[in-house]
Amino acid sequence: MAPPLPRSPSPGCSRRASTSFRSRAPRPRATWSRTPRRPSSSCPLRTLPSWTRCRHPWVPASSEAPILRPFSTRHDWSHVNRFAVFDLDDTLVDSTGAVDRWFIELTEQRNLGAAGLDFLRAEQQRPVTPRESFQAIIDRFGFSETPDELRSIFLERVPLLSRTFDGVLDNLRELRARGWRTALLTNGTALDQQPKMRDGLAELFDVVCFADDEPMRKPHPEIFRLVADRADAGLDGAWMIGDSLEYDIAGAAAVGMSTIWISGGRPLPKGEPVPGQVVASVAEAFPLLHAAG
Repeated sequence: MAPPLPRSPSPGCSRRASTSFRSRAPRPRATWSRTPRRPSSSCPLRTLPSWTRCRHPWVPASSEAPILRPFSTRHDWSHVNRFAVFDLDDTLVDSTGAVDRWFIELTEQRNLGAAGLDFLRAEQQRPVTPRESFQAIIDRFGFSETPDELRSIFLERVPLLSRTFDGVLDNLRELRARGWRTALLTNGTALDQQPKMRDGLAELFDVVCFADDEPMRKPHPEIFRLVADRADAGLDGAWMIGDSLEYDIAGAAAVGMSTIWISGGRPLPKGEPVPGQVVASVAEAFPLLHAAG
């Protein structure tokens, strides 16, 4: 009996090249007629005015955030998923600082003085609707604008006043040079968020996703799956790096991602989603990723 013929090698499946976010016609900015999202009783920070465009405006902490131990070199990282997803606001760019820079700019332009600047900063922290905040500013200083007009000025200037945190660009380049895929996932529209992405930041991601231009937004599990699919990557063991415990950490953990919380010096609140790692700034997150992969 003749020996069986050898089997032909399987042609296999070539990896699909990562697809970047496809731009689309920008949606018009939302108006104040839009129904505001209900604050979560489990997260008091969400009661702060949403007109800051920052999910969690800076809250001074009385103590340092806990820093968890770096990964042990005894672990086997041979099967680590080298896919990292980053948030934008107050993770890679200083959006909260941009709000304060707008306050300073407005104070100087309209001669509001030191007391006026203090009022603006206090108003930012008051747990009221955006319309109430802008109306209070108008009433206090006698501005001629309507709340919607003042908000338009705010939305135009604050993205332009945002700054990328020191070291972000270089650290992202090094991460990609080590073979990592990177993605940006931010709530908000392209119209609102793209002006914050300067100095070549957008070019350092395989995928850029503006969740408010998609059918769902963080923390919905499907938005994380969508980003992974566009990056041709898996989520199991991938990494999410962000400053929001609710949107970034809880959402990512629900789909099996490892998480790094950017605390900004805030203590970890009791009862909140527990991140895998806690760092004060994004600069401290990159060494953890290097150690993992």
